[in-house]
Amino acid sequence: MTQNRMGHTTITYRYRLYEKHQARFQATKLLYNQVVGHYYGILEKKPELMQLSGHELLRELERMSVGTKDMKATGQKPEYPLEGVTKIPLYFRRAAINNAVGVMRREMEKGEQQEICKQRVHQGDMPERFQLSPVYYKGMYRNWEQNDKSIELKLYDGEKWCWSRYRYTGRDLPEKGVCQSPMLVIGREIHLHVPVELPVEDTRTVKERMQEGEKILAVAFPTDDSLAVGAVLNRQGEMQTSRFWKGGRERNAVRDRYKRRIEEQKKAGQNSRKYQDKTTQMNDTYAHQVSYDIVEYCTEHNIRVIVVPNYQRAMDFSGKKYLHTDNFAWLGRRIIQYLKYKAYAKGIVVSTVPIYHISDTCSICGAEIQRYDESSKGVRYSQGGSLYRCQNGHQGNSGLNTARNVGKKFLSFYPSEIR
Repeated sequence: MTQNRMGHTTITYRYRLYEKHQARFQATKLLYNQVVGHYYGILEKKPELMQLSGHELLRELERMSVGTKDMKATGQKPEYPLEGVTKIPLYFRRAAINNAVGVMRREMEKGEQQEICKQRVHQGDMPERFQLSPVYYKGMYRNWEQNDKSIELKLYDGEKWCWSRYRYTGRDLPEKGVCQSPMLVIGREIHLHVPVELPVEDTRTVKERMQEGEKILAVAFPTDDSLAVGAVLNRQGEMQTSRFWKGGRERNAVRDRYKRRIEEQKKAGQNSRKYQDKTTQMNDTYAHQVSYDIVEYCTEHNIRVIVVPNYQRAMDFSGKKYLHTDNFAWLGRRIIQYLKYKAYAKGIVVSTVPIYHISDTCSICGAEIQRYDESSKGVRYSQGGSLYRCQNGHQGNSGLNTARNVGKKFLSFYPSEIR
C-alpha cells in the first residue's frame, strides 16, 4: 500500500468589513498603485535587475528609490526617488515592490516585455495602468481579534497614515491553518481576502489510488431538481450506492425571476447590474453548498477519488459549443471549480473524463437512450428529460445514468487484474 504523502494547499477566506465610507480605503489603494507603478517603471528601464534573487532585487530597488543610511549621511540622493507621494511605511512599500516584480515577471513570461518597453518611455502615466488591491504585510495590521471579529488597519487618508479598528463578518479561521498576508479588496463593499495555508494529509496521485483498488464517486450535473447526482462505483465498475443533491427547482425559480427583471430593465433602458450581481451571488451560494456537501459525503464514506465530466472547452457532436454553458441554465462548471480545491484540502482528488456519449447512451448495455419527463408519461421525449429508457428495456433516472457512464469511462482508463 502506498504511504500517504503530506502536502499543503492555500484557500482564501473572505471577510466583509463593516464600513460604508470608502474615502480612506480608496486613497490607500490609489497610493499603493502609484508606488507599484513607480517600481514597475524602474524595472522597465532596467530589466537586467530581474536577474537578481528575490531578496537582492528588493534591496536594490529600495536603494535606488529610498537610499541607504550611508547615502543619507553623505547627502547622496537616490537615482529614482519616490516623488510626489507621502512617506511610505516600510511594509507597505515592500508589498508594492513585490507586486510590481510579480507583474513584470508575468509579462516577461508572455514575451511582451520588449514591445512594452518600446511603447512606454515615461512613467508618469503608470499609476493609471494598475488597479491592484493592496496587500497588507504584518506591519500594516494589528490586534486581529478572532473572538469579537475585529481588526486594526493602517490606512492613508490623503494626508497622513492612521490606525482604525473595523468589525468584520465571515467564517472562523481554521486552527491548523497558517494565515498569510491579507489583501484589501475594494468594490461596492470592502473585503479582506486572507490566504490560509492548510495541511493536506494525502497527496497521492490518481494512478496510485486506483492501483490500490479504491472506490470512486462519479458525479453528473443535470438541469432538473437535482443539482448533482453521484454514483459510488467499486473497482469492477459495479454501483454500490447513489446520492442526489436537490435544490434545482428552487434555484431555477429564483434564477428565472432575476432573468425577467434583467430583461425588463434592459427594455426600459435601466441599469440591470443589481440583478446580474444577485444572479452571480446566488450561483456562487449554490455551487459552494453543493461542492461542500459532495466533499462531506466522500469524507463520511471514505471515498478518495471523485470523477466529473470535463466541460472545459467542451464541444457537442456537431462541432458547436456545448449547450449547457449558459450561466442562467447550468451550474455544473462552477460546482466543479469549487469542488476541486475543497476536495484537495481533504486529501481527495478530482479527476475528469471526456463528455462524449456520457448522456446519450445506456450505462448498462451501451445502447442509445431516449429521455423523457415523468409528466409526459413516457409519450413525449425531450433532450433534457429526467428519465430515460433504451431499446433493450433498461430505464431509470437520466442523471444517475450519466454519472454511471462517467465512472465507467474513468475506470476504463485504469485497467486492472481485479476487474
